[in-house]
Amino acid sequence: MVQRVLADTQAQNGLVVVTEAAHPLGQQLRFVPHAKINLFTAKLQQKPWGQHLAEELLAMLHDCFGGSSKPVLLLQADGHHWLGKIDLHPRARKLAHDIDHLKRCLSRTS
Repeated sequence: MVQRVLADTQAQNGLVVVTEAAHPLGQQLRFVPHAKINLFTAKLQQKPWGQHLAEELLAMLHDCFGGSSKPVLLLQADGHHWLGKIDLHPRARKLAHDIDHLKRCLSRTS
């Protein structure tokens, strides 16, 4: 599932969003295309911590635009989050490790 989403969206600009299995939204891995980022960040800003995260996210999207890396937002079941990026270039040394990490995040139950 992880590899398929990353492969299908490799040529697109946007954000990969991962929610843990125990998250209120349920286990999800989805891609938010660049055209829908404003809607996504507007929803984030409704959360107490959302303004700062939305600003970080927009800055990271700007830095990654047109490149081989994509921002990744992990929404944890306990309300915490993590924002990073994954380099999808075939020669990226950490790609396999990053995909395994996303798989673990999806299967986490607590």
